[in-house]
Amino acid sequence: MTNLGKMILLIVGAAIMIGGIGFLGYIAYRNVTVGAALSEAQRFVIPRRTPAASRFDPPAHLRPHPLSSPRHNMQFDEAIAGARAAYDAGDYDRAVALNTKALEIHPSPDLVWLLLTRRGDCYLAENDASRALSDYNDAARLGELDSHTYINHALALRQNGRGGDAMKDFDAAIAVNPNDALIYSNRAAAFVEDGNLQGAIADYAKALDLNPKNVSLRLTYAEFCLRQNQTEQAITQSTIALKINPNTAPAYVIRAKAYDQMRLHSEALADLDAATKLTKVDKAAALNAVAWCRATCSHTALRDGKRAIAEATTACELSHWKNSYYVDTLAAAYAEAGDFEEAVKFEDQAITAAHLRHELLLKWKQRLAFYQQHKAYHDEM
Repeated sequence: MTNLGKMILLIVGAAIMIGGIGFLGYIAYRNVTVGAALSEAQRFVIPRRTPAASRFDPPAHLRPHPLSSPRHNMQFDEAIAGARAAYDAGDYDRAVALNTKALEIHPSPDLVWLLLTRRGDCYLAENDASRALSDYNDAARLGELDSHTYINHALALRQNGRGGDAMKDFDAAIAVNPNDALIYSNRAAAFVEDGNLQGAIADYAKALDLNPKNVSLRLTYAEFCLRQNQTEQAITQSTIALKINPNTAPAYVIRAKAYDQMRLHSEALADLDAATKLTKVDKAAALNAVAWCRATCSHTALRDGKRAIAEATTACELSHWKNSYYVDTLAAAYAEAGDFEEAVKFEDQAITAAHLRHELLLKWKQRLAFYQQHKAYHDEM
């Protein structure tokens, strides 16, 4: 796409946003100062919203009675609980096995529906799109999919290279629950992958309108703005995130990158330091976020291998060396500092201990290859 084309898309996207959503600020599309960006963030007011329905409620017409069978079955209960725990831990093979075990006990239709969608989620996490689609389709034959399962069905279709069909699933999800912000945020990510900036901007705006308190979503949008060189908007969104939750370390990191992009190096470094000094947070997670930035940021001024090593090491120690993501960060920090022997050692340790989605495992192995070639890893921005 040409620069002119991108500019046209951004202008059209801005028009869409201005027409429908007032609180985003639109400052990324005007020549404004950082002060104006911060002022825009301070004017942000969170409207009251009705919470969305739970993702884990099967269709009501499948329930034979309030207490679905099988009741008082210890094996079934253990399989259900174990599958959820395994999924949350990233052990998708075990989660698949336990969901299958629960299905073999022949529960009532509502629980079959639920187990099929959960097992489908496991297959999706393993990048096994065909099996994921099979389970989602079997669930759909029992009863209508909920909006979140439509989203995952769409993601599985995209893994299979069926992007057009995936967009139909996003439309179906909206028809089921038009107020589910997760639909728009996932479709926005798909639009980003497809290079549809207009669609991405409109969907991120819609998602934030529906769920303005969602800090994670707001920071995803801020990252998108940063990658599109919309630095003032990135500052606005990360500052709003901090207004919602002042103890959000990633917001400081994103804003630091935006400041640095504007050559405000002292403000950028101050934000990184602020993130490390937060007290009412998961200290290990905060240190890891800052260490990753210092080790891999595309902006040279923010990189500091020695400090990254110290912060990542503390994160690993606080988590008792059980978090592979923090070990992965430590490897990147050693590589930035030029100690590639340690980088290889810790990256190999992270890969060996982690239960990763297929695409993420490939990225970690690519980083390992970098370190073996005596190259540091830097994020593209």
